[in-house]
This record gives sequence, structure tokens and C-alpha cells, in this order.
Amino acid sequence: MSSVQNRPGVWAVGDCAEIPKANGKETYAPTAQNATREGTWLARNVNAVLRGRVPRPFRYKMLGQLALLSHRRAIADLLGLKIEGFIAWAIWWAIYTLKLP
Repeated sequence: MSSVQNRPGVWAVGDCAEIPKANGKETYAPTAQNATREGTWLARNVNAVLRGRVPRPFRYKMLGQLALLSHRRAIADLLGLKIEGFIAWAIWWAIYTLKLP
């Protein structure tokens, strides 16, 4: 779970936390993609702990990465498909626009 070492009842998620992978050797990257899923996962685990249940480990497969390069240019790796240029920028813009409140 994402409990803070030596701090019972304190948990951390997002880019301020190292969430270990199931193999125990690696941690998940501190990205927004992981952080949004970690929040839901942590809420379920805190609820489980409060009810006397066993928390579940965080498991998540990266969907891809996007990076803005310049005005209307970006690169993307989405489920292994590599895209660059304006199309990658349009995907970047659409995804981040949809995430706005």
C-alpha cells in the first residue's frame, strides 16, 4: 500500500510518493496518469483498512506518453504506436482539454 514509512495511518500518492510495483524492485513513475489512478486506488484501500479488510496493491499498465514540443508539435507513444507532429499535438490537446474541470 502507499502508507508512509514509520507513520501509521498516513498515506501518500501522486508525484510525492513512490508506489512500489508488485515485483518490489521498481516503483511507478510519478506521472499525472498514475496519480489520477492512485487516488481512486488509495480511497478504496483506506476504506478497506477502516473496515478491517486487506488493502490491494496498485497495479496499472501505462497507456502511453505525450510530450508537447512546440507550437502545434508533439510526440506521442500510445499503446506502442509512435506518432509525431501535428497529429500528436492534436491528440495531446484533446486529451488535456478533456481533463479540464
